[in-house]
Amino acid sequence: MVKDLIAYGFDPLKLDTIGAFTRPDNKASIRVLEKCGFRYACYNTLIERNYYQISPDTFQQRLT
Repeated sequence: MVKDLIAYGFDPLKLDTIGAFTRPDNKASIRVLEKCGFRYACYNTLIERNYYQISPDTFQQRLT
C-alpha cells in the first residue's frame, strides 16, 4: 500500500521527492519508512520531528 502511494507520487504526479515526518521515538513508523526506502534527512526543531525523504531514483532501486 505505501509503495503504491509512493509510486503514484513519482509516476503520474512527477514529484521530485516525497517527505515524511515522524516522532524520533516512534520506532514502528521509522521502520516502515526505512523499509520503503526513505532516508533520514534532518530533525525539525519547530515541530520536534525527524524528517525522512525519498527520491524517484532511490525508489526505483528498491523495486529492482
